[in-house]
Formats: sequence, structure tokens, C-alpha cells
Amino acid sequence: MKILTAYLDVPFRALEIVSDFLEGQGHEVDRLLLKPGDRIGQLIQGAPFKHYDVAISTEPLAMLGLIWRRRIDKTIFWRADYRPSRYKGLSGVLDWTLRNRVDEVWSIVPPTREGEKWVPFLLNEKSLLPRKTRSGPYCALWTGPVFDGGYDLAEAACKNIGVHFSVSDWSNPSTTLTDEQLNAMLLDTDIGLALYDPSSNFKNYSDPSRVKRFMAAGIPVLTTRSFAMSHEVEEYEAGFLTDWSLDSVEQGLDYCIRNSCRLSDGAKALARKYLISDEWIKL
Repeated sequence: MKILTAYLDVPFRALEIVSDFLEGQGHEVDRLLLKPGDRIGQLIQGAPFKHYDVAISTEPLAMLGLIWRRRIDKTIFWRADYRPSRYKGLSGVLDWTLRNRVDEVWSIVPPTREGEKWVPFLLNEKSLLPRKTRSGPYCALWTGPVFDGGYDLAEAACKNIGVHFSVSDWSNPSTTLTDEQLNAMLLDTDIGLALYDPSSNFKNYSDPSRVKRFMAAGIPVLTTRSFAMSHEVEEYEAGFLTDWSLDSVEQGLDYCIRNSCRLSDGAKALARKYLISDEWIKL
């Protein structure tokens, strides 16, 4: 099949992994990398004007542009948003329009609407890194924005118990990492941090992709119960679920260090659950 994929050019592109997989399956895939603020313009100027069997996009405005092209047999909108219930006003109208105009809707979270398909952020074999044997000094990695409430809590807890606190906001396009840089950072990390204030409506929607990269590298995750995957972290023993308090976060850091081998195995097992395959991607 001839397939067009259109997605925002930022770190941890969910649709890039899907595009690689489809190419590996023998499909002809054209990719349109979108820049923030110019998504429809890039679609009009950059997309090859030819017939496609399938077009997939994670960007709402870009998806509308694909619909207007009318030279596509099947359109798929992959809603890569972890809080679709937040849509109001113009965003709600756009989401409603897409749901009624595209041929298929994928949801990155288990969908609440009938007819939508669950396609989570998926990993590939390249994501699975060998685990280093480390004996300290120990390092915890924070990968979200520094203005998030969990940042200060994590930094203070690490300082109190002598764990090195490392920061890299992978969601920021200006700090994009190469695969080599990312892998080097993960290989030197002992604990992945994903703390969410349970009283806040704020979400960094790409965080689950980062957490899965932690797990693929065998890194235990310290997270709060408000995190979308917290029940799986508990089920697979892939980390520690902390309360929203300094004492609990310190306890979680210590637990992850003392049980690193067992938690690393659990993290790897959970990562393999989300390896991309034709069971997940069916066109």
C-alpha cells in the first residue's frame, strides 16, 4: 500500500515508530514532518500530491488538511492526547469534526467512545537496551518540564538521600536528542522519575512515551498513582508507586535502589508488552 504519515517533528514521535514498522512490512511510506505553527501550510506545500491508500496523522489540523486533499482512500486520525476530555470550545469542535469525517480514529489511551481503536505509544526492538550493572553513585532522571510541581519534590528527595538528580526535557523540540545521546543518558540512569500532582489537571501528554523508554532500558520508574500506567507498574513490579509527599518519594528512591535488579526485570517485561506488531497496527 501507499501510505502517508504526517506528524509533529519533536522527540519520541509515536508515528515515526509506526512508519518504520509499516515500511518494514513492505509498504511505501511517505513522511511529512510538521513544524509547530505551520501544520496546514506544510501539508499544502510539502506533501506529494498523489494518490494514497491510507493517510495517518496525530495532528488535528494536519488531519483536516489530509481530508481536504480527497486523493486518499482511507484517513486515520491518531489522537495522541492523554486527556481528550479536556477538549472545549474550538478544540472540541475540531475533535468532533474529525471524528465524523475520518474513516478511523485511533486513541493513545483506552477509548471511551464506541468505534475508536486503542493504539498506545509503542516501542520497537531498537528501544530495548542492555542493562548496565551499576554500583553507584546512583542517578535519577527527570524528563518533564521544570515548571511541573513534581520537579521540586523529586529534586529535594534526591538531594536528601544523596541520589544524583539529572534533568533533560525531552518534550522540548529545542533540546532534541539523537538516538546515541538518548541511549547514553538512559544507560547512566538508575531511576526514572514520573511524578504527578494528583490535585492538578495539568498533564504532560508525552510522558508515557518517556516512561516506556525508561522501561525498555530496564530502568525502574518512580511514579504517583495518578499516572495513567501506574496500575501496570504495580502489576509488573516495574517500579514504585509513591504518595505526593517528600518522605514517600525518598522511600521510593531507596526502594528502587535496593531492589533494582528485580524491578529492572519487571520494567523490561512491561516494555515488551508494548512492542509494535501487526496485532497493534492493522490498517
